[in-house]
Amino acid sequence: MLHPNSKVEVVGRSGPLLTVDSGGFESGGFGMVAAREATLLAVETAKKEGVAILMLRNCHHIGRVGTYAELAASHGLITTLYTNGNQVRTPPACCAAERWRRFPAPNVATAQSSQPTAQR
Repeated sequence: MLHPNSKVEVVGRSGPLLTVDSGGFESGGFGMVAAREATLLAVETAKKEGVAILMLRNCHHIGRVGTYAELAASHGLITTLYTNGNQVRTPPACCAAERWRRFPAPNVATAQSSQPTAQR
């Protein structure tokens, strides 16, 4: 069950290593809120330690991962982000050719030229 007012909790910290819990998957809060709060904790840790390694656990869907990279970048930091889940959402490689045939990539033009730079 989703609990919208749950708070993240730091359950482990050792130098740059940070483990944050969002209250449990069954009783956790919004993943996007938890991920933002955890990212801000990682930013604080990185500024103090020089680097931060964050593990956010027991949260619901966190949304677009790039949001958290942009948040860190706004503080002058770079990120490498990894996620996991319990559902496969990417088609297997055997289906990729069929997907490209049905949905070809659009022509890409550069700002200096109106000529396409890539076609599929």
